Amino acid sequence: MSHAPHLRILFVMHHLVERNAGVGGATLSLHDAMRALGHEVHTYGYQDAFPDGPPRGHRLLFPWCVAAFLKREGHRFDVVDATTGDAWVWLARRVGGPRIVTRAHGLEHTAHAALMHHAAQDGRSPSLGYRLYSGWYRLWEVEQSIRHADGIVMLNARDAAYTRDRWHVPSARLLVSANAVSDALRALPAPTPDSSRTQPLRLAFVGSWIPRKGIALTAAVVEALLDRGVPFELDLLGTGLSADRVLADFTPRAHAVIRVRPVYQAAELPTLLQACHLLLHPSWSEGFSVGLVEGMACGLAPLATDAGASRELLLRQTAGLLIDPPSVEGFVDVIAALSTDRARLQALRCAAQATAVASSWDSIARTTVDFYRSLDSAPR
Repeated sequence: MSHAPHLRILFVMHHLVERNAGVGGATLSLHDAMRALGHEVHTYGYQDAFPDGPPRGHRLLFPWCVAAFLKREGHRFDVVDATTGDAWVWLARRVGGPRIVTRAHGLEHTAHAALMHHAAQDGRSPSLGYRLYSGWYRLWEVEQSIRHADGIVMLNARDAAYTRDRWHVPSARLLVSANAVSDALRALPAPTPDSSRTQPLRLAFVGSWIPRKGIALTAAVVEALLDRGVPFELDLLGTGLSADRVLADFTPRAHAVIRVRPVYQAAELPTLLQACHLLLHPSWSEGFSVGLVEGMACGLAPLATDAGASRELLLRQTAGLLIDPPSVEGFVDVIAALSTDRARLQALRCAAQATAVASSWDSIARTTVDFYRSLDSAPR
């Protein structure tokens, strides 16, 4: 690796490189922070590998596209920071070239274990396609990347511990690095106190409307709140699905208290959440949820399951409440209690915001660059 003051860095991701996506947005925020420090930073994603749009089988093809690109252009970079599973083809063939760092935005092995657990609980069996690709081949790709990469980045301590234990990765090759929020969110004012016990609690769910985000639990919590007579409203933001499709997962009586916003721009989030009090985060698999930390930065108190970095975030300064083990009753009891204890709710909201804004993309960029530089002397 070059010992020049500034590095030439390439971020590779098996996603669209766009700011309003979870992985894409976090990567571009880190990209911008590294550029602000004077480094030369580039990206390579689906738009670059597949200019006419991702073809059938694009997930299988992408690591080979990455290898072809690095064969042509690898000499331009000191570090290639690639999402897990994307650099294994290059790693298997490389002779010299840039340092390769593999980055998990939620380790596939722990996500797979969580999915299989929930499928067994529900009496379901994952599809053959899932078992062949996500449950086997993709896990193999990720393992090859981790075994042969020069460095590894995990977003939470649980995935890092799994990596150390399973693949015997030396600590010097492993960095635990969370996500931050934008400077605009870090500059938001403290949440406005709400002493009214008669006004409905405003709940929010921020993220894709997909099973691993806990949508079945969310729908069940809504029903139980209605049964108990707790006054509330629920905003579902960034679902990625139409309102009609999302509302189909709820009973008709719930539709009157739910608002769905399938897509929003990042700059709109503070306005969309300004009247909300609580953030529902019932996921059963995460790396480091962007929706969770952004909601906290907007002054919402999170109620979360123990997935990904939730425990690490919420137990700082009592910055939210962890519902563990996850249950409908656990969520409903807390929401009902906070609906009449607005002072405790306000304390949780302020602690959540303080926790979310404590870190910055600038500090994460500096730590990450230091990690890149350290890999020259890290043991294999």
